[in-house]
Amino acid sequence: MNVVMYSAIMGGRDRPRDIHALKEDGVDYVLFYDGEPDATGWEFRPAPDVCRGREPRLATRYLKANAHLLFPQCDVSVWCDGNLLPRVPVSELVEQLGERDLMTPAHPDDPNPYVHAHRVMRYRYDAIGNVRAMVRRMRQDGFSEEGLSETGLLVRRHTPRTAAVNALWWKLIRDTSSRDQVSLQYAVWKCGATLKYLPPRDYDLAEHCGGTRQWRGDAA
Repeated sequence: MNVVMYSAIMGGRDRPRDIHALKEDGVDYVLFYDGEPDATGWEFRPAPDVCRGREPRLATRYLKANAHLLFPQCDVSVWCDGNLLPRVPVSELVEQLGERDLMTPAHPDDPNPYVHAHRVMRYRYDAIGNVRAMVRRMRQDGFSEEGLSETGLLVRRHTPRTAAVNALWWKLIRDTSSRDQVSLQYAVWKCGATLKYLPPRDYDLAEHCGGTRQWRGDAA
């Protein structure tokens, strides 16, 4: 089985986390990075040409969504946002995925995408018109699923169905709200894929701080 754990850091928002303690044989560890490579254990790669000219946050979300294009020979991919690392080995995450298409932590606060969209608008995390466009699409399609992913950690089995989720998810991020948690559940539902939830915050998190982030090991 071909397995990759990957991440992306663009625009100097983070610094690479050291992954030596996490590394396992049979897993590739790839970081798309526009800074200077260091000795943190990653295989550093530049972002593909399609990311050129995009705002760093949107370029990162392209990489996050399109695992099937970045790793076409891969069987399972594990995405981690640049500010986190999983608390368990990648092999354990792959085992927990089972026969599902995708697996993410459950969101610790919001029960569904509609509540989360309200939070995004309330705190102005994205342009209100963009978020409303996504909410309008969900309502028009009759989407009413409960559950919300925290997409900082995303495990995917690389199948045609998951590729369809990825492609739709990216289109929604690009064309409506760039807050990717608003649209993932809808994309999974729309494509008939299966999703499993991990416990909330089943990873270690770091906080932003002046171009890097300060480690917060308890991820509370």
